[in-house]
Amino acid sequence: MASTKKSRLARRLIAVATATATALALAACGPDSGGSNGGDAGPQRGGSATIISAGQVLSWDPTVTRPSTVPGVTGDRFVAIYDTLLYVDADDIVQPGTAESFTTDDGGATWTLKLHEGIKFTDGTPYDAEAVKYNWDRAAGEASVQRSLASTFTTEVIDELTLEVTMVGDPDPVLDRLIAESMWAIASPTALEEQGERYTEPVGAGPFMLEKWDQAVGEDMVRNPDYWQEGLPYLDELHFQIIADPAQRVSTVIQGGADLLNNYKFALLGSLDAPNTATTPFLAGGLRTYHFNMSSEPFNDPRAREAAALAMDPTEIVQAMTQDPEEEAWTALFPETSPYYQDDIVIEQNDPARAAELVEELASEGKDLTVRIVMFAIPEATRAAEYMQIALNEVGFNAVIEPVQPSDWGTQVRDRDDFDLTIYPGIMDLNNGPVAFTNFFDPVQVISNFDSPEMFEALSDVRNAADRDELIAAFRVVQEIWAEERPFVVFATDERLFYHRDTLAGLTFMGSGMLYNNYLYRTDIEAAE
Repeated sequence: MASTKKSRLARRLIAVATATATALALAACGPDSGGSNGGDAGPQRGGSATIISAGQVLSWDPTVTRPSTVPGVTGDRFVAIYDTLLYVDADDIVQPGTAESFTTDDGGATWTLKLHEGIKFTDGTPYDAEAVKYNWDRAAGEASVQRSLASTFTTEVIDELTLEVTMVGDPDPVLDRLIAESMWAIASPTALEEQGERYTEPVGAGPFMLEKWDQAVGEDMVRNPDYWQEGLPYLDELHFQIIADPAQRVSTVIQGGADLLNNYKFALLGSLDAPNTATTPFLAGGLRTYHFNMSSEPFNDPRAREAAALAMDPTEIVQAMTQDPEEEAWTALFPETSPYYQDDIVIEQNDPARAAELVEELASEGKDLTVRIVMFAIPEATRAAEYMQIALNEVGFNAVIEPVQPSDWGTQVRDRDDFDLTIYPGIMDLNNGPVAFTNFFDPVQVISNFDSPEMFEALSDVRNAADRDELIAAFRVVQEIWAEERPFVVFATDERLFYHRDTLAGLTFMGSGMLYNNYLYRTDIEAAE
């Protein structure tokens, strides 16, 4: 067995929660605030916070820019403007936002969405069933980034606050999770109609309103005085500052030029004890992976994928990335703490002698053994790619490194399939398990171009599992197919860490670590008398 990661690191992840065949009615209450610092007087109104982001918002239209729930990108800004219809919390439970409930009584063939009463967009347009239908109809359009999900169902307005959703094909018992993952941002239909393609002044029903937007610099937002959740948000102003350089992001927080950033522990090791700073972890973690392009040589041949995995030591990869000599690898598809973990199903790694034999066999057949390693042009990815290049070349591959800017990686890798091997930037999230694993292997979204009817059937069984035993059995099949086909290889696990000034509190997470920023508050604001 090649699994080398032991329980010390595995315990840093929470187990993926069980999915049920029928979604639970959503509790009509907000999340608990977390991350407050000891000794503060609790949430107070006023003040501002500046959050550092690594990238820019290209469009405020949810059908143009996918509202990712990963922190540090577009999702944090979208939730500030639009709020969330539904979201998955840090415990992997679907929670209501502007929705009061989203339920099914027939295993996912039809769903009923009920909205909270009295919500309005900041332009005065009612946030009602017609508004949600308008957004979801747009999302099903040909050019929409949400089309793959939005085209699977139709909607009918029942009354002002009720929308009935009917699946076009098979029932979908986890539609609530899918909506919470990618179609939770609802914009004002009036604003979308009036602004058309030049939708530069977003109008939502979220806790903040956009005051200024500079794509190269960031965004300035102000409190929505008519926000539907009484007493929120706590902050008067929220700012997003774009800083591309990782070291500069950290130094900006240390020097007080910004209040918060998210990163991984290895990137913050030299700064964790800086004065007036604090850390808050997001305890749901994910997998560090590298991916093969299965649509072209050499990795359309399973022997080449096996040889590459055997050529490399996962511990060397993660230690090169983190520069932490004590960091250990993990090679299974689930952490050891998960009920779905199977200790007999792993991808064998770190056998260079066997790798060289396979490469020689491929070379004798005239296979092209050039491997283009496409990766983010950032220091940690560069270090990992340099190790991978050496290890692959030592067994007979011809590996070359092609760095790309973070903003170009998705276009080159996902859209153009212009790579042979790529290191996934960040972690592949385990939170929202039935959806996350669809994203890992879905032929529309998967990086490796892996298209397997057997895996599609196994994922269907995951989504339709009626109880824990069925889910464990279904996930075992997923792992067996993954280990045999090797569309991607796991080399480590990790979790996100929020690094912030110790005067910022109320960090509350959703999805894959995105902040519910209406709960942020400053501890240096004096309580009103």
